[in-house]
Amino acid sequence: MGVDLRQVGSGNIGAANTLRTLGFFPAFLTFSFDFLKGFFPVYFSQTLPVDFRSLVCLAGVMGHDFSPFLKFRGGKGVATSFGGIFALDWKMGVVVLLSWVVVFAIFRIPSLASLSSLAIAPISSLFLGGGFFLATLILFGLCLIRHRKNIERLKSGEEKPIQFPGKEKGRDGN
Repeated sequence: MGVDLRQVGSGNIGAANTLRTLGFFPAFLTFSFDFLKGFFPVYFSQTLPVDFRSLVCLAGVMGHDFSPFLKFRGGKGVATSFGGIFALDWKMGVVVLLSWVVVFAIFRIPSLASLSSLAIAPISSLFLGGGFFLATLILFGLCLIRHRKNIERLKSGEEKPIQFPGKEKGRDGN
């Protein structure tokens, strides 16, 4: 394809910019690899205490968000957070992913769906147990930081929904 996602669309390397720029299949691959980047390290750390598993999850997201391979720039960590959350507690992962799907289905704005779903993560952690409240709260905080421009556009009504084939393309910065 020869496209540098950092130079097109929103400039973000995540699935939303990939979808807008390259289409569904490359976006699906981007989401999948980012998800697995968060999932596998946490999954393979299951024998460690909860606090260490939480640290493994946070380290994976931080490495994604501030990649040394991209001059400490990176994605927004949503798919990587989802993967880590699924590995921490699959029930919490289902709640978080389903909340993303519902918000996206209603509004078609990936950043709104991402912020909403990661806001639900600490709440679901409280109800489902597992001891991951602080880790999910930090993941939500990182999401807020990484989405600050999206939040500004959401407040001003300028955040564009995803346009599917046959419709005008927009830009959400996600």
